[in-house]
Amino acid sequence: AAFGAEIECKVWPASVLLARWLWQHPWLVRGRSVLELGAGVGLAGLGAAKCGAARVALTDINRKALQQARENARLNGIDCVCAEHLDWAAP
Repeated sequence: AAFGAEIECKVWPASVLLARWLWQHPWLVRGRSVLELGAGVGLAGLGAAKCGAARVALTDINRKALQQARENARLNGIDCVCAEHLDWAAP
């Protein structure tokens, strides 16, 4: 298995901090395109979307986490998000 594929749906502490930081500095992403590498369930990227990002691309190696990221976007009424598989070892 590829590195990172074994980690299931987890919210990393750093993603919580980044989402909070973006909430306090929304002008950094408002109207912009945002790429989150290693997004997991998408907390930071979804935070960017809620702060007004025009488009957000969530990427991760773990397909189950990406499925959950899509569901999290849907549950939060966020439609500017796409979630795609990305393996850094085989881009």
